[in-house]
Amino acid sequence: MVRSSVFFKNVFGLTIMTRLKLSDEIKLIWRKAMKLLIVNMKCGGCARGVTATIHDIDSNAKIDIDLAAKVISIETIASVEQMTTALAKAGFPAQVQ
Repeated sequence: MVRSSVFFKNVFGLTIMTRLKLSDEIKLIWRKAMKLLIVNMKCGGCARGVTATIHDIDSNAKIDIDLAAKVISIETIASVEQMTTALAKAGFPAQVQ
């Protein structure tokens, strides 16, 4: 297993070193942000269904849902096409914002 060191500073200015697998570092580099409009996301149950569908594609995805605006912001290693296809299959067709 290939490992490398990653250094970063936390909010207190302390340097912290952590060991990650190289594949984890690549995933961090290739993470992308997207915003999707899901018109038929109307309640908390819908939001949970959307979240579960996204986590089925990328379990480490970061998701922020604005239920009132029906918009989700996602940071993921998956492509927009993968996300929109999976959401459509789950009954939540999405439009890129």
